[in-house]
Amino acid sequence: MIRAAILYDERDRLLGKTMVPEHTFVIRHQDSIFVRTEEGVRLAGGGIGVRFIETDPLVRNKLEPA
Repeated sequence: MIRAAILYDERDRLLGKTMVPEHTFVIRHQDSIFVRTEEGVRLAGGGIGVRFIETDPLVRNKLEPA
């Protein structure tokens, strides 16, 4: 199933929307990474979209033993 992903930047400004598979959790747009939240957003047509917020990736070159 395809769902609307509503993208917001770090300052909570609406950037736009895109259609993605329902099980999408991360979106890369230009040089930014967006992660899925549990929040729904009501769309103008009456549907519900999923809110994605901009985040900074955390990169680890080495992991400690578990």
